[in-house]
Amino acid sequence: LFSLHEGKTISHMFGLIGIEALCGFQKPISTLDNQTIVILTSHSGQSVKPGDIKYLLNEGIPIYHTPNERSPLIIKFKVNFPENGFLSPDKLSLSKMLLPERKVVE
Repeated sequence: LFSLHEGKTISHMFGLIGIEALCGFQKPISTLDNQTIVILTSHSGQSVKPGDIKYLLNEGIPIYHTPNERSPLIIKFKVNFPENGFLSPDKLSLSKMLLPERKVVE
Protein backbone atom coordinates (compact mmCIF):
# COMPACT_ATOMS: atom_id res chain seq x y z
CA LEU A 1 0.00 0.00 0.00
CA PHE A 2 1.43 3.35 -1.05
CA SER A 3 0.84 6.77 0.53
CA LEU A 4 0.99 10.01 -1.46
CA HIS A 5 2.87 12.99 0.09
CA GLU A 6 2.12 16.53 -1.13
CA GLY A 7 1.42 15.15 -4.61
CA LYS A 8 5.13 14.74 -5.24
CA THR A 9 6.38 11.55 -3.61
CA ILE A 10 4.99 8.23 -2.49
CA SER A 11 5.96 6.05 0.42
CA HIS A 12 5.46 2.45 1.38
CA MET A 13 5.49 1.00 4.92
CA PHE A 14 7.62 -2.12 4.79
CA GLY A 15 7.30 -4.69 7.57
CA LEU A 16 10.23 -6.83 8.68
CA ILE A 17 10.58 -9.51 11.31
CA GLY A 18 13.38 -9.35 13.88
CA ILE A 19 15.76 -11.73 12.11
CA GLU A 20 15.43 -9.75 8.86
CA ALA A 21 16.10 -6.47 10.68
CA LEU A 22 19.20 -7.86 12.39
CA CYS A 23 20.68 -10.19 9.76
CA GLY A 24 19.59 -8.74 6.43
CA PHE A 25 16.88 -9.51 3.91
CA GLN A 26 15.87 -9.52 0.27
CA LYS A 27 12.20 -8.84 -0.47
CA PRO A 28 10.35 -8.02 -3.69
CA ILE A 29 8.06 -5.01 -3.94
CA SER A 30 5.68 -4.11 -6.76
CA THR A 31 5.88 -0.53 -8.01
CA LEU A 32 3.00 1.58 -9.31
CA ASP A 33 3.82 0.62 -12.90
CA ASN A 34 3.68 -3.12 -12.03
CA GLN A 35 7.43 -3.67 -12.02
CA THR A 36 8.97 -5.79 -9.31
CA ILE A 37 12.13 -4.55 -7.63
CA VAL A 38 14.04 -6.21 -4.82
CA ILE A 39 14.63 -4.34 -1.57
CA LEU A 40 17.69 -5.55 0.29
CA THR A 41 20.16 -4.56 2.93
CA SER A 42 23.25 -3.22 1.26
CA HIS A 43 26.02 -4.28 3.64
CA SER A 44 26.65 -7.48 5.54
CA GLY A 45 25.95 -6.82 9.20
CA GLN A 46 23.78 -3.77 8.47
CA SER A 47 20.73 -3.72 10.72
CA VAL A 48 17.43 -1.95 10.11
CA LYS A 49 15.85 -0.09 13.01
CA PRO A 50 12.14 0.71 13.38
CA GLY A 51 11.49 3.98 11.55
CA ASP A 52 14.52 3.73 9.24
CA ILE A 53 13.93 5.13 5.76
CA LYS A 54 15.38 4.10 2.40
CA TYR A 55 14.99 6.16 -0.80
CA LEU A 56 14.73 4.34 -4.12
CA LEU A 57 15.63 6.93 -6.74
CA ASN A 58 13.47 7.20 -9.85
CA GLU A 59 10.95 4.56 -8.64
CA GLY A 60 8.12 6.85 -7.49
CA ILE A 61 5.55 8.86 -9.43
CA PRO A 62 6.33 10.66 -12.72
CA ILE A 63 7.54 14.24 -12.35
CA TYR A 64 5.29 16.84 -13.97
CA HIS A 65 6.56 17.96 -17.41
CA THR A 66 9.45 15.45 -17.29
CA PRO A 67 7.82 12.06 -18.02
CA ASN A 68 11.14 10.20 -18.17
CA GLU A 69 11.93 11.11 -14.57
CA ARG A 70 10.26 9.90 -11.41
CA SER A 71 10.33 11.00 -7.81
CA PRO A 72 11.96 8.71 -5.26
CA LEU A 73 9.95 5.92 -3.70
CA ILE A 74 10.30 6.25 0.07
CA ILE A 75 10.43 2.98 2.01
CA LYS A 76 9.68 3.28 5.74
CA PHE A 77 10.59 0.27 7.83
CA LYS A 78 8.51 -1.23 10.61
CA VAL A 79 10.10 -4.02 12.63
CA ASN A 80 7.70 -6.60 14.02
CA PHE A 81 9.13 -8.20 17.13
CA PRO A 82 8.17 -11.70 18.29
CA GLU A 83 5.63 -12.32 21.02
CA ASN A 84 6.72 -12.66 24.65
CA GLY A 85 7.93 -16.14 25.54
CA PHE A 86 8.84 -17.12 21.97
CA LEU A 87 12.25 -18.44 23.14
CA SER A 88 12.92 -21.11 25.71
CA PRO A 89 15.17 -19.98 28.62
CA ASP A 90 18.21 -21.86 27.23
CA LYS A 91 17.84 -20.29 23.77
CA LEU A 92 17.33 -16.88 25.39
CA SER A 93 20.64 -17.31 27.25
CA LEU A 94 22.36 -18.17 23.96
CA SER A 95 20.83 -15.08 22.30
CA LYS A 96 22.16 -12.87 25.10
CA MET A 97 25.67 -14.13 24.39
CA LEU A 98 25.37 -13.27 20.69
CA LEU A 99 23.86 -9.79 21.03
CA PRO A 100 25.61 -6.65 22.31
CA GLU A 101 25.70 -6.30 26.09
CA ARG A 102 23.00 -4.29 27.83
CA LYS A 103 24.07 -1.18 29.71
CA VAL A 104 23.68 -1.48 33.44
CA VAL A 105 22.21 1.53 35.21
CA GLU A 106 23.76 2.21 38.58
